[in-house]
Parts: sequence; C-alpha cells; structure tokens
Amino acid sequence: YLDTHCDAETRARIERMLDCEPGPQGALPGAGAGALADALVDSDVASMPLTGTHIGPFELIGVLGDGGSSTVFHATRTHDGVQQDVALKLLRRGLYSVEARRLFRRERLALSRLQHPGIARLIEGGVTENGFAYIALELVKGVPITEYARVRRLGAAERLRIFLDVCRAVDAAHRALIVHRDLKPSNVLVTDDGEMKLLDFGIAKLLGEDDETHTRLPAFTPAYASPEQRTDGLITTATDVYALGVLLGELMTGERLSDASGRTPSGSVSDGLDAGVLPAAPAATRRLLKGDLDNIVMKALQVDPALRYASAGNLGDDIERLRDGRPVAAHPPSGWYRARKFVGRHRGGVLTTVAFLLALMVALGLALWQTHIAREQARRADAVQAFLVDIFKANSSYQDDPVKARATTAQQLLELGAKKIDSAMTDAPGAKFKLLMLLGEMHDSLGLDEQAAALYRKAIGAARAAYGEDAPEAFDAQIALAEILHSAQSDDEAVAILKQAQASLDRNHDDDAYRRAQLSDQFAQYYATRDLPLALADARKSVALYERADATFDLGFALSRKARIEHQSGLDKDAIKSYKQAIAVSRKSDGESNPDLVRYYAELAEIQVAHLDIAEGERNARNALQSAKAINGENHVDVVQCEMRLGRQLFDTGREQEGLTLLDSAERKVLALVGPNDGFHTPQVLFQKGGMLIRMGRIEDGLNDVQEAIANRRRNRPGTIPLAQFLEVAASAQIEIGNFGQAARSLDEAKAIREKAGQKAPSKQFDSDIVPRIRLALALGDDNHAAALLSQLSTTSVSIGQADLQEISDALLTARVHLAENRWAEAVSLAGMVRKRMETSALAPYGQSFVATANFIAGHAQLHLGDAKSAIPLLQSALAARRKALDPHSPDIEEVLIALAQGLLAEGDVASARVLAVEATAIEAAHKDLGPQYRQPLQQLELSLAR
Repeated sequence: YLDTHCDAETRARIERMLDCEPGPQGALPGAGAGALADALVDSDVASMPLTGTHIGPFELIGVLGDGGSSTVFHATRTHDGVQQDVALKLLRRGLYSVEARRLFRRERLALSRLQHPGIARLIEGGVTENGFAYIALELVKGVPITEYARVRRLGAAERLRIFLDVCRAVDAAHRALIVHRDLKPSNVLVTDDGEMKLLDFGIAKLLGEDDETHTRLPAFTPAYASPEQRTDGLITTATDVYALGVLLGELMTGERLSDASGRTPSGSVSDGLDAGVLPAAPAATRRLLKGDLDNIVMKALQVDPALRYASAGNLGDDIERLRDGRPVAAHPPSGWYRARKFVGRHRGGVLTTVAFLLALMVALGLALWQTHIAREQARRADAVQAFLVDIFKANSSYQDDPVKARATTAQQLLELGAKKIDSAMTDAPGAKFKLLMLLGEMHDSLGLDEQAAALYRKAIGAARAAYGEDAPEAFDAQIALAEILHSAQSDDEAVAILKQAQASLDRNHDDDAYRRAQLSDQFAQYYATRDLPLALADARKSVALYERADATFDLGFALSRKARIEHQSGLDKDAIKSYKQAIAVSRKSDGESNPDLVRYYAELAEIQVAHLDIAEGERNARNALQSAKAINGENHVDVVQCEMRLGRQLFDTGREQEGLTLLDSAERKVLALVGPNDGFHTPQVLFQKGGMLIRMGRIEDGLNDVQEAIANRRRNRPGTIPLAQFLEVAASAQIEIGNFGQAARSLDEAKAIREKAGQKAPSKQFDSDIVPRIRLALALGDDNHAAALLSQLSTTSVSIGQADLQEISDALLTARVHLAENRWAEAVSLAGMVRKRMETSALAPYGQSFVATANFIAGHAQLHLGDAKSAIPLLQSALAARRKALDPHSPDIEEVLIALAQGLLAEGDVASARVLAVEATAIEAAHKDLGPQYRQPLQQLELSLAR
C-alpha cells in the first residue's frame, strides 16, 4: 500500500510513526483517540535529546522545566573562549513540513520584537536536522513572583511595585503587537536582586497580521486563562489583562480568583495561611484590599473583554495611581471619593492652607486696630482677599458639574486669576504689582511661557503706576519678562526690554551690583546664539558683579551660564573650570540641597565625556542623578532628565543596552508625571530614545519616536533649536530608508530655524545640520557635494592626536567620503589614525563602535586596493563588534556583511560568502525599505555570486 500511494518523503514519515508504536503486533492502539494521542506523545518524548547532547551550537546540561508543549533545558555554548549559559526551550513535536517551520520562524519573529529589560531576551533559535525546533533565551536565575513575595514576606507596597513592573513588561509586548496568552507565576520570575523577568512567549499571538501567519498553539493554563481562551474566542490584549488580574489577586491573597468565583480579593482572604503568603495579617490585608484594589482586580477579571482594561499599560496606570494615592479608573465615579483622595495625597498642604487662612483672618482682624499705615496695608490685604474670593467664586460654578470639578487644577485657577487681574485692585497698584509678579512666576513654573510673559508685561505697567517710571520694581519685572522671552525664543522683544531696563538704570545712575549683574547675565543669554565674544564678555561681567554683590545663589547660576558660553566658544577647559566653581559655590551655600546642582553636574559630565574623560564624566552624571533623587524623590522630571543624559552617555560610550534601559525608565516616568502632551520633557525623552534606536538599527521604531517628538514640539514650542535637532535626526533615519526627498525637506526646515536663531556654519551648533547633508549626498552618489560640505564642519583637521568624540566622528565621516571618491589609501590611513587614538585613550574600553567603523572603512578600502587578505580580518572584527552592540537587523551590520562576503569571494570562499549574503538579504527584508546605498551593493554581491 505504501509503495503504491506514497512518495519517498511521506513514506519515510509514516514508517517513523509506525516504528514508535508500543504494541507487539504492529497494530495501532485500539483504545480510542486518547490512547493514540498518548502513544504519539510518548514517541515524541522518547525521541527527545538527552542531556550532554548538542542542539545547534548548544550543549544540554540539565532540565529546567517541563510543559505541555516543550521542555526547557539549561544549556551552554562557548564562543571565542567565553561560555554562555542559556535557557533552551525545545518543542516536543518535531517540525518537518515547510509550513510548520514557517510558523516557527514567525514565533522567533515575535520574540525578536521584544526589547525590554523586564522580558527575557531572545538569543537564538532554529530547527535541527532531526526536526527539533529550539529557542535559546536569556537564562534567568529567579523564582516565581508569588514564591518571591512569600519567602521575602513582602508588604503590599513592594508587591504592587513588582506587579507594576510586570504590567510594564507585558505592555511593552502589547505595543510590539504580541499577546503572551500564558501569564502565570512560573512565567514571571524575580531574581535575588528584585529584578522581574517575564518568560515564555512560546504561545504568543502575533497581532495585526493575516490569520494564516498567526502562531497556532492552542495552549493555555486553565487557572489563568480568560473566558475567550476557554471558548476559543478572539484573543486580544485584554486576554493578558485577565491573567494579570488572576495573578494580582493571587499575589495579594494567596488565592486564584476568576470570573466565575464572584469573590472580591478582600473577601477571599483566609485565616491560617502560611507566613508570607499575605502582605500583612489577614484582617489588615482585608482592609488594605477593600475598595480600590478590589475594584482593580474585578475590572481586570470581567467576563466581557470590552469591560476590562484595554491593555496591560492601562492596568499598570491604575496601579500607579493607587500607589500615589490618586483616584483609580476602576472606581465608580464619585466626587466625594476624588475629594477624599485629594486630601489624602495633600494632607500637609490642606492643613497648611487651613492654617494660612486662619492666620490671614487673624492678621486682618489685627489690622483694624492699626494706624493709618496699617489701615492702608489692610486695604491692600482686603483687595487681595477680594480678588482671591472672586476667583474661587468663579470656580464654584463648576460644582454642579462633577467632570469639571474633578478636572479643576492649579493651572485653571491661575488662568482664572490672570483673566480677572485686569479689573481688580485698581485702588491698590502696589499690591496688584506683587500679585502680578506672583502669578507670572507660577505660570512660568508650569511652562506656560506666553501667559507668564503677558502677566510680566502688566506687572511692568503696575510697577510704574505704583512706584514711578524707573523704579527698581519695574526693573525686576523687566528682567523676569526678558528671561521668559528667551525661553519662548522671542529674543527681539527680549533685547528691547533689556535695553529699556539698562536705560532706566543709567538715568537713575543706579550702579547696584546685583541689578547690573542681572542685566549682564540676560544680555549674555541673548548674545549666546548671535555673538559669542560679546556673550562671553557679558557672562564674565555678570560673574564678577555677583561676586561683588555677594549673591551666592545667583553666582552659581551665572558661572554655569559662563561655562555654557565657553563651551560654545570652544573653550572647554575654561568651561570645565567654571562648572566646578558653580558646583563649589552652590554646595557652600546650600549643601547638597540646591536643585541647580543637578544641572551643573550633568552639563559638566557631558563636556568631560566629549573629551574622552569617560570615568569622570560618568561619575558626575551619576552625581547628578543621585542629587536629583535625593532632592526630589524617584518620580520627578529632574530624575527623568538625569536618566536621559546618563543613558545617552552610556550609549555613546559603547554601553548601548544600559543606555536604552535608562531611557526606558525615563520614558515611563515622564509619561506618568507629565503625560504625552507635555511640551518640554516628553518630546526630549522621545527624541533621545528614538535617536538611540535609529543608531542601533531599529530605524522605523526610532523614527516613529522622533516624529512624535517633532509633532509635540510643533504644537508646543515651534521654531525652537530643539525642533531643529529633532528634524536633523529624523532626516538621518529618512536617509537610511531611502526617503531622500523628505530628508532634504527636514534638513531645510532645521537650517531655517538655526539661521533665524543666529547660527551659521562653520560652528559646532551647525555640525548636526552638515553631517546628515553629507550622508545624504553620499547616499545620492553626489561625492563632489559631500566633499565640499566637509569644509563647512567646525572640525576640518584630520590630525586627531588629541581629538574629542566629535572630531573622531568627523574624521570617520571624512574617511567615508574618501571611500566614495575612490581615495582608498587616504581612507585606510585616516581609519588607522582613529584606531590608534582609540587604543591610546581613556575611551578604549568603551569606543568599540568607533573602532568597528574604522575597521569597516579600512577593510572596504583594502578590498578596492586588491588586498582582500588584509581586508578580511578587519571586516570580521567590525562585524563581531557591531553584532554585539547593534540590533540584529541593523543596516550597519548589513554593510559589513556585504563587504566581508566580497572579500571572501575574492579569496575563493564562495560557500562562506553565500552564507553572509543570505544574512544580509534577511536584514534587507526586515525593513520596509532601505536606501540604494544598501540595496545596490547587495544586488552587486548577488550578481557576483551568481557568476
């Protein structure tokens, strides 16, 4: 029968199945489908590899775990003398058909998308010759989250913190369009250091793709499975939310809740449980869970997915609100509930306000007994009181509208005050001036530049009405207005205001050192983007005047301003000295509590790293982060800024993953603190993270982040220098994917912004415009234009004996231009200079990205010189370094693969060249499109291989 009906492959498969049957007569079991399934499973288990054998490059050491569809081994491999330990997941059933292998490749794609510190990292995957499919993952040495909480006897706050990390990790998977579908304690491990890792995406579903590409493994763990999993319904992100609800309930009560139980977490707490199962004593745990936590868990466990949280991120946001004492989304709407939460969060502030109001009433009562001066003061106080009462009366109209009542914020109250100030206190101009200044400062602190500027303009008028045309109070308002105009990039009006203030001082022959110092400092800020020598002279003058006035706080700030202008002027040694003086002055006056210390440390660190003083730069960047946390706590925008800056430094100096981890943390914090619409911190974090992803080769992901930052800036702060920076980085990514027209438009817009701000080439500020223009010219094949643009860089010398990071980058860019111009020997020489500089500098442990680029350029040039033998080791070294640092689909890896394949082909090693060409083709396919600078060399390689 087999001879007649089967081809060779089908017959071989059937014979293997028959060989596995356990009976003596060669017949299939007669006990029905269950017995048949058992026989088949047993045969697969029997054929599983034993420990000590090899799967791909890995040697199996021992079994870590056993599941329904796979076995997980502890495995190792040795590469370049280094042993790597992994968790190797081996599917029980072999993959013999083309379709099965295609689906398995899809599974690996799902895992490769996940780049998050809370998710176990995919290392490798494949199918052996025997048809065994394996996935090698990061080996996590930890215990299930419930066991960790029990053994460590964690309290509720710490359990919620770890669970929030779980939500953020699952949310990262959801944003990568992946649903886990098997969340349970054994797949959520916690290490001894308290680090959470999410495991086993082996039954993940790829969202947003055609049905035929979905991973079809209908496996789940019943205790944690959602209703739609149990009924074979539609799987969405809400499926994981259900499992997270079960997990949260178990973490807090020791019991597995479900949609069928109908019990709340607080009603599920049992007496007599083992120590550590509950976060507190049973009675205390019930009180703790009752209310918000009950509502959160029950919302996650809704039978209807539409009634659950839409994603793990939404669930995590509610956990964050619960931890901060804010109203949670799961609680039914209630004005009293929101008010109680507000008082709970701001108990000290509420008591202080009540005490202040009582003190104010006492002061007003006493004022009735004072003299004429006291009566005048009382009149002013009455005006202020009437003004404040008027504001709160206006707000009280919202009380019938619970939505508006809930949404009333300090900013809205300030807006009410700003609207009513014009017609208020007409008979008390002095009090009106002070209130205008206060309102302006409060708007300024909220980043509301336009509103603050309008209030300061009114304050100038009120000061002149109350105290005279050239009164010091009017000068104070002018300085405040100039400062806010600088922030809003309204420099023309700022300099006009400063000249008015200077004329006022001159008319009064006012040589007060403090006021003159303020004036010089503001002029320095204005000229910093227009006339650096003039800016530097004003900055030095302001420092000297603040020293004479003994104004320690302002002196530290003026020293930091001088340092920034010195850095812009290329006087980095002076800038480092000025920053150290600013730090010393601030610490002397305020100890470690001065919030400006954070910025001084961070900006000093950036200059030190740029000059290859890596260790000292990192030390000061960490000082900045430590100071920000000590002064403001973990969740503060200053902490976000420090994590962002330290992350960028680590990334720039070869520790890419550490840098991205810090940027992930900064992104989570900034979105929780100020939200996606914040016009300053949020776009900056998105820009920095996007830039890193682009450089790692995740071009589309990074470009999305940068474009989101650009859209935010256009809404909130259009026409500013940061917007120019964002556009330039977006252009770099657009060049990579061959969108040359859009790249040129982005660069033109950025150039217009810089020129309007007074910047021009050559200057360090303009280099970020010139560098992508050179890359664009190279991508378009316009080598002459690329060479001409090199002269517009601020660094034109190629003698890099004492070079900083910028000069090294420019030197490597120059070497690339030499390659395009067929100046092979010069490219080899310049790349060699960079390598030598790296080997002899403090950057050596961190500068592998520069060395890799230098090796690629030198190797590529050697190929064109006909010396493939010398080129191959250089290209192999470049490939190893880039594979270690970059995303596997980075175009920077592709360009090395192509060059190395050409070298091997020249040496007659066609087989190895073909392997590299296949890998390069896979990188090309991983992107929607790459520019011709990648596509054409690959096509040429394929033609060479075909010949």
